[in-house]
Amino acid sequence: MIALQERQSMVLPKFKGAKVTWSVLDPAVAAIVRNRTVRGQQQGETTLILKVEQAEQGKALTLNGQPLKPGKEYEIVLTALAKGEPMATKVAINGPRKLTLHPLGMAHGYPSTAKLDLVLTPASLPWLWKAFCFYISSNPGVAQVLGDGTIVAVKPGKAVVTAYTPNMKTAKVTVTVKGRVTSLRLKDEDNKYVKRLTLEKDKSHQLIPEFNGDAALKEVCWTTSNHVVASVYGGLVFAHSKGTAKITATALDGSNKKATVVVTVTE
Repeated sequence: MIALQERQSMVLPKFKGAKVTWSVLDPAVAAIVRNRTVRGQQQGETTLILKVEQAEQGKALTLNGQPLKPGKEYEIVLTALAKGEPMATKVAINGPRKLTLHPLGMAHGYPSTAKLDLVLTPASLPWLWKAFCFYISSNPGVAQVLGDGTIVAVKPGKAVVTAYTPNMKTAKVTVTVKGRVTSLRLKDEDNKYVKRLTLEKDKSHQLIPEFNGDAALKEVCWTTSNHVVASVYGGLVFAHSKGTAKITATALDGSNKKATVVVTVTE
């Protein structure tokens, strides 16, 4: 729910990396006067319509955990209250303003979720004011936030979660999700680390990636600098012809960490 007083103007939320438009079903109750600004006209209840016009490629948009898709419209209840009725003047987060999470939980040193506890001013506001607060994550691909204020770690990175009261007072928390690959090395089946490898033609050798212990996504992409000399599939190196090739394993978690082995193929 969104609430404002009659004859009051209020700026609606902005979604980073996206263009959205707002409209009101009953302009007698409230009207969009410019951009994201809505103005209460008279007491009553109507429907606020949020439409996502476009979003950056790969940009996920959510509101209280609900995905928002380009070209779709979403309805939000809007209430215009009588002038002078009590409204939130401030919202604060009861707890730290910076949170650290890990997608795999406490086994890796950090929780996978955290629930925000909001404190509204004045404290005499009805409990529904707190119940109708809503949340937006600046990067839901990294940290998602549900309608009850629970933040869920998705993948390594950073996001800012903003809590909104129904009348657009805000409080923010910065979320760092750990678990990015910081160390990547290659070893063989004998558990020995490999930097250089000599193979006879038509022979093969298995390489195994080793990650830092708290890495959330332990997957790599394998490439070779010279397919004629040596190829690689799932870490298994095949020697084809005399020469030298560089085998590279690149972490797929976005850290761009790499490990390489120089392969020399002999006759």
